[in-house]
Amino acid sequence: MPEGEVWGGIGLELDFPLQAPIEQTRVRLASQLMYDLIVEAVSILIPLSFIVAYIRSRGILTEFVTIPGNQYHLKGH
Repeated sequence: MPEGEVWGGIGLELDFPLQAPIEQTRVRLASQLMYDLIVEAVSILIPLSFIVAYIRSRGILTEFVTIPGNQYHLKGH
């Protein structure tokens, strides 16, 4: 497999040669995957926080109330 080829169809691009020792390859693959997941999470959470702020500024949601079980119940007017 050539260097930099998309691997497994999940859009994870390998930016290191696969001739590296297998343990080192695993560690670098895991750290690359973790980095990709963090970037994805941030890119989802930032717009989500803007949407929540917008909804709350319009007065649709007045408050977040925590209930047992770490679930969120949204209270409207």
